[in-house]
Order: sequence, then structure tokens, then C-alpha cells
Amino acid sequence: MLKYIILSVLAVSTQLIAIFIWSEYVWLYKFANGGVGGAAIDHIQPVFWWIIAIEIFTISSLIAYKNYKEKYYHSHGD
Repeated sequence: MLKYIILSVLAVSTQLIAIFIWSEYVWLYKFANGGVGGAAIDHIQPVFWWIIAIEIFTISSLIAYKNYKEKYYHSHGD
């Protein structure tokens, strides 16, 4: 169970790092060519945040289901 949580945290954090690197790239490109406004984090597309949120929700649901399943089998002795 712990290895799944570690892998999930690693996957989400790696994706967040990639999103931040991409936003810096876009921000610096706009800065070099003019027309930049706001911070680099403002240039991240909302779909990236939705993907991360859905992924975290899915992983949390799978962990909760696995915990429920383990408790159910231990309480019923199957």
C-alpha cells in the first residue's frame, strides 16, 4: 500500500514540476517577444489543473477502496 502512495506522490509531483517548467518557458517566450503580463504561474492552461485534480481524486478513491476492501475482508474472515 505504501509503495502505491509513494508512486502516486512521485507521479503527481513530477507532473507539477513539468507544468511549472512549461509555464516558465511560455512566460519567458512572451517576455522576450513582448506582451507578457502577470506571473509565470498565470500562464498555465486550466486543463492542466483539472487533469491534476482528477488524477489526485482517482488515486485517493483507489486508496480508499483498497482500505475499505481490506477492512471488509478482515472483519468477515473471508
